[in-house]
Amino acid sequence: MSPVSQLRNAVFVSHANPEDDAVATWLALRLAREGYRVWCDKTTLLAGEKFWNDIEDAIRQHTVKLIYVLSRVSNSKPGPRKELHLALNVGRAEQLKDFVLPVLVDDLPAREFNIHLAELNVLSFAQSWALGLAKLLEKFERDGVPKDSRYSPEALATWWRTRFSAQAGVTNIQSQLLSNWFRVVAVPAELFVHHVGDAHPNLTALPEAAVQQGPVIVSFEQRLNLGVNTRTVRTEDFLSSGIQKVADSAQAHRMFVRLIASAWERLMASKGLVLFPLSRRRYAGVFLKDLVVGDRLPVCLPGSRTTHRGIVGYKTVGPPDKRRKRYWHYAVSATFTQRPIRALCIRPHVLFSDDGKNLWEKDARIQRARRSQCKQWWNPDWRDRLIATMTWFGNGDAILLPVAQGRVIEVENTPQRFESPVSYDHRKLAEDELDDSGDEDSDDNDIAEPTEPDDGDGDD
Repeated sequence: MSPVSQLRNAVFVSHANPEDDAVATWLALRLAREGYRVWCDKTTLLAGEKFWNDIEDAIRQHTVKLIYVLSRVSNSKPGPRKELHLALNVGRAEQLKDFVLPVLVDDLPAREFNIHLAELNVLSFAQSWALGLAKLLEKFERDGVPKDSRYSPEALATWWRTRFSAQAGVTNIQSQLLSNWFRVVAVPAELFVHHVGDAHPNLTALPEAAVQQGPVIVSFEQRLNLGVNTRTVRTEDFLSSGIQKVADSAQAHRMFVRLIASAWERLMASKGLVLFPLSRRRYAGVFLKDLVVGDRLPVCLPGSRTTHRGIVGYKTVGPPDKRRKRYWHYAVSATFTQRPIRALCIRPHVLFSDDGKNLWEKDARIQRARRSQCKQWWNPDWRDRLIATMTWFGNGDAILLPVAQGRVIEVENTPQRFESPVSYDHRKLAEDELDDSGDEDSDDNDIAEPTEPDDGDGDD
C-alpha cells in the first residue's frame, strides 16, 4: 500500500444538497471541533481558509477520508453518486484503505444500497447521531487521520459569529411574546403550623396538601386531626421570615413550593391524569387515551378561530412484517416561582406507551422515541397544547388549586405575555445568506437546527 500523501489532510463530507444539509452540517461542525480539517459545502471558510473550487481536484489530491452521507436521497441523486464513484476510483488507484466511509442517516434498507457500497463497511447514524460520531472518531484514531490546529472549538465559535450575525433578521418592530408562566392571582391569607415533634405522619394520607419540616407540618388546613398544637401564621410573614427555630425564609420558600406542588399534583390526579415521576420529587400529569373526547382539546388564541390539538396520538412503527402502534401522550409538570412575579411555570413532556394506557418506564427508550416523534413539532405545536391544557384545567375559567376545605390558590389560565422592543424576520436572514453566497442560483445556505434521527423503530 502506498503511503498517504502529506497533501491528504482534509475530511470531505459528501451529501445530498439540500435534503441532507442538516446532518452534514452537524457532522462537519463536530469533526472540526475535534480538530479535523473538514470540507463541506455548508461550512466553507470554517477556519478562515479558502477551499478548492474544483471538487474533483479536492477528492483526488487533498482528501484523506471521504464521508459519504448515505440516505434515501443521496443513494439515488446524481451529484452525490458522482462524488462517490470518483472517490472509490481514487481509493483503488492510490491503494487508500477505507478511503470512503459511508454513514447511514435514515432507514434506507441495506438491500437497496448503491451497488458501489456493497463491499464497504457502513457506519450507522440512524439510531443516534452521537453514537455514530463516536464510532467515526474511533475509526479516525485507528487510521491516524491527521488533525489541524486551526480547527478547534474557538475557531468554530469565530466562524459561527462571522457567518451568523446576532443582528441578522432583527427589526425595530415591537412584538408580543407568550411565556410558560401562569400568574398566581391569589393565595389564602393564612396558613397553619402544626407542631408534631418527633412524629412522622403519613402526609399522603392527609385530606389536604401539607409539607413537613423537622418538627412541624405546614398546611392551609387548620384541622388535620393530628392531635397536636397548631398556630396561625400570615402567609406573607411565613414567606418573608420563616418559622422561628425551624425554618428561615429560604427554607420557608422551599416548603411553600412543595405545598403548591402537592396541590397541583392533587388537581392533576382529580382531573384523571396519571402522575409520572420525574426528578427532584416532581411529577408530570399524563393524558391517557380516551381521557378526553377524541383525545383532542380545543384551543383559541386571541384574534384566531378555535382549533383543536391532539394530546394523545400514535405512530405506526416497526419493520414491514411487524408493524405496531406506538402511542404518544402529552403531559405537563409545574414549578412555582416568586420572582419577578408569583407564577406557575408549566413544562411540557411527551411520554409513550404501546397500548395508550401503560406508559413506558425506561428513560433511554423514551428519549429516543421523543426525538423521533417531536422533531417536527414547532413553537405553535407546543404553545397550543399548553394553552389548551391550562384552559381545560380551569374549565375555561381561572385554575383553582384546592389546598384546604373551602380554600384554593387561584391561577390564571392564560400565559403571561411580554413585550419585546424588537422582532425577528427569518426572511431577512435568508436574504443575507443568499447575498453571502455570491450566486443567486445556489442552494439555500441556511443552517438548519440539527434534529436527532428516528429511534430505529422504522417510523413512517
